Amino acid sequence: MIHKHFAYRTTLSAMTFFMGMMAHEVNAKSNLLYTTENNLPNSLVNQVEESADEMIWVVTEDGLCRFDGSQFVTYTDDSNNPHSLQSNVVRAICTDDDGHVLVGSMGGVQMYRPETDDFTPVICNTLQGIHPVNVSHLT
Repeated sequence: MIHKHFAYRTTLSAMTFFMGMMAHEVNAKSNLLYTTENNLPNSLVNQVEESADEMIWVVTEDGLCRFDGSQFVTYTDDSNNPHSLQSNVVRAICTDDDGHVLVGSMGGVQMYRPETDDFTPVICNTLQGIHPVNVSHLT
C-alpha cells in the first residue's frame, strides 16, 4: 500500500510540475494545472515529449494527447478504425531525426501521420530485439 501511494504521489507531483512549467512556457499570465477536467484522459502520465512542430505529446494510461498550447486532442483505440491507436495503454513516445512521432503501446509501435491526423503501424524487427507488442520504452 505504501508503494502504491508513493507512486501515485510521485506521478501527481511530476504532473503538477510539468503542467506548471508548460503553462509558464505557453502562457506566462497564469499557471494552470491540467487534469481530467481539462480533457486529459487520465491523470497517470507515463511520458511527455515535444515534437518538431512544437506540439506537446502527453502519454497516458488511457490514450495519447497532443497539446497545442491551448487545447488537447486525444487519440484512442477505435476497433473500427485501423489507423487509430492500437491500444489505449500508451507507454512511450519519441521523435526521430526526421521529426516523426513514434508511439509505443500495449499494441505495438505506431508512427503518427500529421497529413491524415492518424497512426500507421511500424514493422518491428524481432531479430534486433524490437518486439511488436507491449512497448514500454522508445529511444
